[in-house]
Parts: sequence; C-alpha cells; structure tokens
Amino acid sequence: MFDYFMNERTLNNETQLAPPPAWPELLLEALQLADDWQVFQQEPLESVSKQFLQRCDQTARVAWYIARLRRAVEQIGFLPWGLMVYLAKLAATTEVQLSAVLERFGLDDLTAPNPASAPGLVRLAQALGLGQRALRAHLLIGLLPHLGLSPEPLNARFRADNPLSAPLDECEAALARIEQNAEPAAVAEMRRFTTALNAAWQSSKTD
Repeated sequence: MFDYFMNERTLNNETQLAPPPAWPELLLEALQLADDWQVFQQEPLESVSKQFLQRCDQTARVAWYIARLRRAVEQIGFLPWGLMVYLAKLAATTEVQLSAVLERFGLDDLTAPNPASAPGLVRLAQALGLGQRALRAHLLIGLLPHLGLSPEPLNARFRADNPLSAPLDECEAALARIEQNAEPAAVAEMRRFTTALNAAWQSSKTD
C-alpha cells in the first residue's frame, strides 16, 4: 500500500538530499538544540573536548534528519497509518536514522503509544510539522490493535475511495465510528490518550 502512495506522492529531487553536510554548517542550530552554545562561546576551539565535538556532530545530524523528515511530511501529507508505521516508511524513503530522531525527543518505540509519552510526542510532531489533529489520528490508529480493535474498517474505506483524496477529517470520522462501536474500556483508553495529548499540546504553547 505504501508503494502505491509513494508512486502517487513522489518526493521530488529536493527531498533526495546529498549525504549530511559537515557539522560546522549546522553547528549553530545544533549547539542551540543541545544547550551547549554558551559553553562553546566561552572556550577556545582547541580546548573543546573530542566528546563535545562528537555530541555536536550527532546533534547536527539529528537536526538534518528532522529537516528531511519534515520536508517529506510536507510533500507526502497525511496517510491513515499509525505514527510508527508512517515515520518508519518516510525514514526509509529519506534514508533517515529514525531511532536517533526518537531519542532526541525522549521516545523509544512508538508501536504501542503511551499517554505518559505525550509531551515527547508533541515536541516530535511540532518539529516535523504535524498538526495536533494529524498526530492524534496517527496515534489512535496505532493504538487500535492494542485495544483489541481492528483498523480494517478505516483502511477499507480509504481503499474503496481514492486514497489520495481522503482528507484528515474523513479519517477522524472513521475513528469516531470505531469508537462508537468499541467496548467502554477501549473508549476510556482512547479518551485518556486524547486528553493527555491535548494537555501536552496546550502546555507546549505556554512553555
């Protein structure tokens, strides 16, 4: 199915970037992300440790990975998949080390979403240009199998129509129908996750 979407939503040549640039080109942004810029300003270059430079290199590469994923998200748009599947497919297409990106936001495996990880998920989504609605939809789709709910009705709907014309609001409507037919325990878990996600998103605006 992914191949079908990718054939229709091909990443253009701009997304197929060359290998990562040398770390000095991204050093300012990387150091700011790592909260090390002040230290770097105060010390001459020759006194900077090898470990520090390695951290700069890794941080710069993660920033480069994030930029590639964000561009892919902008070009591919929303697809009705769980977040881990969605990001893994984009990472494979753009040759990004997804584990390094997840680690940057304090995340591990997104296959089984956890409400406790909502703050990190929100930071990741915002860095990649995913909106609040899209993030919730991706996460709930990934959550369904863990609640004993099948995402097949949702997938079947998008296969029956033209998948490329299916907007996010249709996916949300399909998720709402699944929730209506779910057992109370599953509904409670979906709403608990949504509440945690909404709270984390709101908190990110006030930080």
